[in-house]
Amino acid sequence: MTPDASRPPSVGELLPRGAEAIGVRYKLETYSLDIRLSQALDWRTMTAVKQAIHENDVVALTQPVDRGEGIGQWPSGTTGTVVAEHNEHKMIEISNDRGEALDFISQTEDQLKLVTKYSE
Repeated sequence: MTPDASRPPSVGELLPRGAEAIGVRYKLETYSLDIRLSQALDWRTMTAVKQAIHENDVVALTQPVDRGEGIGQWPSGTTGTVVAEHNEHKMIEISNDRGEALDFISQTEDQLKLVTKYSE
């Protein structure tokens, strides 16, 4: 699949400028610039890697959540903070702009998009 610069690469897809990076490696090796750097980086296999979501990371919902009876209805794109993890489920705290908790929902990682990574 040919990379498309109009959208972000998907996991496992080669990066659009990977071919240029191979040229950079060649120049590093040819002109005896830091050879150890060029050996440490394998430019041919540059791919996008999905980062794991853990406690304290800020995430966005990828699909709407409706807990029923008019409470806890959260549209896709709603952001929250991961406050706990249990197996594949993440407990998400949704809060207002003053930091007051509005709701806690449990979602699997595939239902979340990483917004800001604070975990290590």
